[in-house]
Amino acid sequence: MIYVCTHTFLQVGPSEIDAVWIYTLTYGGGIVSGDSISCELVIGDGCTAVLTTQASTKVYKSLGSKCSQQVLEARIGSGALLAVIPDPVTCFSTARYSQKQVFRALSDSNLVIVDWITSGRHESGEKWDFELYKSINNIFLDDDHPVFLDTVLLSLAY
Repeated sequence: MIYVCTHTFLQVGPSEIDAVWIYTLTYGGGIVSGDSISCELVIGDGCTAVLTTQASTKVYKSLGSKCSQQVLEARIGSGALLAVIPDPVTCFSTARYSQKQVFRALSDSNLVIVDWITSGRHESGEKWDFELYKSINNIFLDDDHPVFLDTVLLSLAY
C-alpha cells in the first residue's frame, strides 16, 4: 500500500501547490505469463498524486492458458486529485492480460483516468494478435455508490 500525503507518513502540501509523481516499474521490462501485480493507493485529503509509467506496459506471450493481471485499488481523499495517466498497454502475440482498477472517491474528490491499449507490435507483424485483453474500471462515490462501471473485453475466442 502506498500512502500519499498523509499526516502519518508524508505531508507534501495542498493540491494547488505540489503533486507526488509515482512511476510504476516492472522487472525485466514487462509482464510475463501468469504474473499478478497488485497496488493500493491512499491519497490524503487536499493532496495531488499522479500515477504513471516510464514506457508502455509490455505483456509478453502467454504459456498455455495463464493470464497476466494487474489490480489497482485507490482511495481519494476530500479535495484530493488522483491522475492515472500511464503509457498504453502493448500485448504481444498470444498474450492474455486482465486489469482491474477500482477507485473510491468522495463527492469533492477529483479523478482523471487514461486507459488505453495499442494493437500490438506492428514492426514485428503483430496486429491484434493477442488472445485476451480485459480492462475493468470502476468508480464508487462515498465507498459504495457506483458512478462508473466499465469493462472492455477483446478476445480471439469470440
